[in-house]
Amino acid sequence: MTMTQKRLLLVLILIVQSCASYQTAQQIKMVSFDFDKDKNFTQGTSIGPIKGEACAWTIFGHQIGEAATVERAISKASNRNHKDGLQLRYINNLSSNMKSFNAGVLSKQCVTVTGIGYL
Repeated sequence: MTMTQKRLLLVLILIVQSCASYQTAQQIKMVSFDFDKDKNFTQGTSIGPIKGEACAWTIFGHQIGEAATVERAISKASNRNHKDGLQLRYINNLSSNMKSFNAGVLSKQCVTVTGIGYL
């Protein structure tokens, strides 16, 4: 193998390694966090758009920390305290998006969820 062929093979491996496809969710009508069965489920007070993000880094193929999942991103969005310490009851029109960066030896994957939060 010539030096040019080796370089071409290395570039091809790096390009193929950084390609990936991800599934996303768009406009999920409602995700509720209020589990009290005795409560009457009434419309809450909107706090406007909310966002949660979960990221994971990978170095030389070894993941650092927890994986980036939709569940972690929703948890981060819902665990924020709002007006007077009230917790988020539900999210309407939930959408998720996955972004990633891959430089071969170092990569980052993030899942971001957005929606309209209600107390």
